[in-house]
Amino acid sequence: MAAVLWFTLSSSIEISRENITQKEYVTLELLSNLSYNSLITEEYPQLQHHFDKMTTDPDIEEIILSSYSGHIVVSTDRNRIGQALPDLIQSNNYTWRTQTIANTAEILGVLAIKFSNAKFISDYNKIRNLGITIAVIGMAVVATAGLLTGIFLTRRLDKLASAAREMSHGNFKVRTHFTGRDEIATVGMAFDRMADQIESHTQELEDERNSLRLEVKDRKSTRLNSSHTDISRMPSSA
Repeated sequence: MAAVLWFTLSSSIEISRENITQKEYVTLELLSNLSYNSLITEEYPQLQHHFDKMTTDPDIEEIILSSYSGHIVVSTDRNRIGQALPDLIQSNNYTWRTQTIANTAEILGVLAIKFSNAKFISDYNKIRNLGITIAVIGMAVVATAGLLTGIFLTRRLDKLASAAREMSHGNFKVRTHFTGRDEIATVGMAFDRMADQIESHTQELEDERNSLRLEVKDRKSTRLNSSHTDISRMPSSA
């Protein structure tokens, strides 16, 4: 169960990461095409407007475009314009993705987009919390099932032991009436079959004993009647 849960959560996290990455590369490709035309014409106001609109997306923190000289010509952070393209350091909280823009003759510039990892972190935390919740619920269910099974088995064992005690005291009509395929049910059904056989044999013995009693009683009665007849036939003394 743990292995299946871990595999499912890992797959969910990986799918979330792939979807976010795909979206980032599509965005990078789109802005690269727009940047290409601006670098050719060296007309940047309209591109600046597009960059500013893109930052309304919560997944995009910053967009930078540098020319072939390495100086920034368009940026969502106006203070960067005119400066050299900085080192783009990666972090757990964000990811820099870059695209070199060139034609067949030369490199025209570099586009860099700073993507926030907040969505992935949020998805990761949700999936992790879901996994923890499922694991806790699963353990609780297993523990409860184990406890209930233990109680159920204990009661059946107690019933079997009680039936055995009653039989030892002469109650041959006691039965467990167990059903099922587990070991205790098998023992209980074997006990019931044994009890059936003992009760049957006991009844047969009781019937034979009663029959003998009747036979003995009949014989005694016959002998007594015969004696009375003999006595009545004897001559009386003068």
